[in-house]
Amino acid sequence: MPCQEGRPALCENGAKTNLEGTLLSGERRLHENGSDVHHHLGVSAFSEYVVVARNSVVKVDKDVPFERLALFGCTVMTGVGAVVNTAKVQMGSTVAIVGLGGVGLSALLGAVASGARKIVAIDLNQEKLEFAK
Repeated sequence: MPCQEGRPALCENGAKTNLEGTLLSGERRLHENGSDVHHHLGVSAFSEYVVVARNSVVKVDKDVPFERLALFGCTVMTGVGAVVNTAKVQMGSTVAIVGLGGVGLSALLGAVASGARKIVAIDLNQEKLEFAK
């Protein structure tokens, strides 16, 4: 189903290539000392050089620090993506978020951006709850 919805990273082909360490084409374009290097999620973003699909590239200003950009590689995309793409939260919805680490806080931001009326944040850590407020 995800393939038909235009979500190739979640479809059977995407899952297969993730396990095999290849690009969606089945190729490996990263090599070291004559050996193939596995791609991770079709990207290998921790490499010195990477080959990615044009759709996976986001242009950013040169003055944005890497430690801020790193959040977008997983935390924000996972948290906001879960709210917007998977749960499809609509304006006026009630949302519960369990765990307020990076992904949970990003889900909270996604719920706010989606217009959720009520957001219930759940965490054992009181500091994280206060921060979420």
